[in-house]
Amino acid sequence: MDEQVERLIAQLKPKTAEIVAVRDELRVELRIYCAVYVADETPTVSFNRNVVAWAGQVGASIGVDLYIGEEASLRPPMGISGSAPN
Repeated sequence: MDEQVERLIAQLKPKTAEIVAVRDELRVELRIYCAVYVADETPTVSFNRNVVAWAGQVGASIGVDLYIGEEASLRPPMGISGSAPN
């Protein structure tokens, strides 16, 4: 999960100033959500300091939704890159 979030942040970083400007103009709260689907293992959920620092820079919170056991079967099909399609 950390790698996927890192790739997302890498794409958003060049637009940091614009993201902050839109956040301030529209007075919205920014959130980064991650979904973790777990069938029979204990997941490790962590975010590296670059992700946390960028989230703090833009004023975003980070949330994690856990789908455990039977709920894990609800996982969307994975795309070619191994991540859920947009």
